[in-house]
Amino acid sequence: MIGVAQGWAAYDHQRSVASEQRADRHLERALVLRDAARPSPWADESGRTERVPVPVRWTGASGAPVTQDAPVPVGTQRGEHTSLWLDRQGRVTSAPSGNGDVWTGALAEGAGSAAVVAGVGALAGLGVRGVCNRRRAADWETEWSRVEPQWSRRD
Repeated sequence: MIGVAQGWAAYDHQRSVASEQRADRHLERALVLRDAARPSPWADESGRTERVPVPVRWTGASGAPVTQDAPVPVGTQRGEHTSLWLDRQGRVTSAPSGNGDVWTGALAEGAGSAAVVAGVGALAGLGVRGVCNRRRAADWETEWSRVEPQWSRRD
């Protein structure tokens, strides 16, 4: 139950953050001014899209050209266009969080909370079990000290 509550709270928070990001950021088309380095033939074959910073140019809100380094996919060549996200101040930033990001964050936080609660419960159970086992062993020892002399006929 705690994991579900925490997950919903995280979902609401992440959704509001994503909404703020969408309001604050906009997509801009920019001209790449330098080739992005090609990957080594021995590069990681994981399928991730690696990005490297290169100078790009776009037209700012004032109408003046803006040149700045921005991450572009490896292999992008000079003269190509790329899309980049800008904040209200015109700085390059990351894309706003999407619906999938919101759900992933909420599920991870809810599952993490549930795991912590389950872990604390399991540790508490193990502690209680240890105390009970020690108590039971002490009771057996006391009872055996009373019964053993009669049982072994050593009265």
